[in-house]
Amino acid sequence: MSHITVSARFRPLSSKERRDHGDNVSVQSLDSETSVFKDEKEGDFTFSFDKVFYQGSEQLDVYEFIVQPIVRDAVNAINGTVITYGQTKAGKT
Repeated sequence: MSHITVSARFRPLSSKERRDHGDNVSVQSLDSETSVFKDEKEGDFTFSFDKVFYQGSEQLDVYEFIVQPIVRDAVNAINGTVITYGQTKAGKT
């Protein structure tokens, strides 16, 4: 049986981003599955995922939710793939 999990992780602002733009962020957390993106021109956009990892999330949180089940299945001879997408140095590893 195939199962696809879609999640998003938002990293903390860098010191350069804080210096240039203050602490204003364009992402607001609603809950562990929903986030709101603020766009000055277009308004707010709400997106839902299987899981959202906000700025305070640790690597272990991401691993346990996304990767550990895939590794467990791979050990039991079930194929699995993790695909990451994001800006360079954004913490994909």
